[in-house]
Amino acid sequence: MQRKSSKILVLLLATFACGVLFGQLTGRLPVKGVRFPVEHYADGTVKMAFYADSAFIDADNQKVDASGIKVLMFNELGQEDGLILATNCFYSKETNLLTSANEIYFKKQTTTITGVGYELNIKSNSFTILNDVKMVVNDFDVTNNKKNPIELKK
Repeated sequence: MQRKSSKILVLLLATFACGVLFGQLTGRLPVKGVRFPVEHYADGTVKMAFYADSAFIDADNQKVDASGIKVLMFNELGQEDGLILATNCFYSKETNLLTSANEIYFKKQTTTITGVGYELNIKSNSFTILNDVKMVVNDFDVTNNKKNPIELKK
């Protein structure tokens, strides 16, 4: 049993060493389970948080190339107010942009938007889906107590 745990420890150390060596050679560090606040309200509470299953982060922490993306938006009370899901994205701290050419899912309150390719500009608080946009707005109709989906397609 001790021999098996020693082999596992050696394997883990070798994997870690390869990651460090890769980061030193390329200037990009591989990271798993990335999460950080992107934007705050004036009182310091988190307005937007970025999560990724895995990422490569430049050694100077200015650029992130990530996959398995989730971006959560919060209201002033700290309650979840919006969600973005994507397969991957590129983040530049210098430009404060999240960009990708792949599929995107955006949900905020009663609106869901999907498409391909996007740009999230954190400075201007704008979100643009570039292609194959589909938007569904669920509006509550008080006359018959049903949710009525309204679809708009570009």
